Amino acid sequence: MLSSFSLLPTPIIATPRLELRAMTPEDSSSLYILRSDPVVMHFIPRPLAKTTQEALGLIQSFQVLIEANKAITWGIFLRTTGALIGTIGYVQIHPQHSRAEVGYLLGVPYQRNGFMSEALNAVLVHGFRVWKFHTVEAIVSPNNLPSRYLLEKTGFIQEGYFKENQFYHGQFHDSVVLTHFGENL
Repeated sequence: MLSSFSLLPTPIIATPRLELRAMTPEDSSSLYILRSDPVVMHFIPRPLAKTTQEALGLIQSFQVLIEANKAITWGIFLRTTGALIGTIGYVQIHPQHSRAEVGYLLGVPYQRNGFMSEALNAVLVHGFRVWKFHTVEAIVSPNNLPSRYLLEKTGFIQEGYFKENQFYHGQFHDSVVLTHFGENL
């Protein structure tokens, strides 16, 4: 159990190529581009963003969840240009179980360049070393092979396979649950 767990102040995490930080209203146009892209959102069971205003609402909801100590979503920014290229965060946190669920997305031009691996490793290190999580889980589509590969490369192991347990895009989908225990970080 995490006795003194707090998401505030919202941490800024720097890696060699990236800065992970809370998004601001100024990032709403960039977030809209990511969340409205059907390729980026293909395996994410959320509706596509329809407007920049909707993206702004997402940024505001991320801040509410941080302040409520329930979840945290960072923007993934390139250190060289300041461009928002993706998001990553603990989309569910269960302090009573010292457990969290990680989720992420990355713009198509930045995929397969090691950016998400870099961001995920940094978020895991923070979660296990600073917030003292016992385990971190990820839930992915069994068809999302790049994400499964990323998770397994990062130290996650498959713990479960659920048949047709999620409904989105008008049909039922299977889910794979992978878990990281903090080893080798």
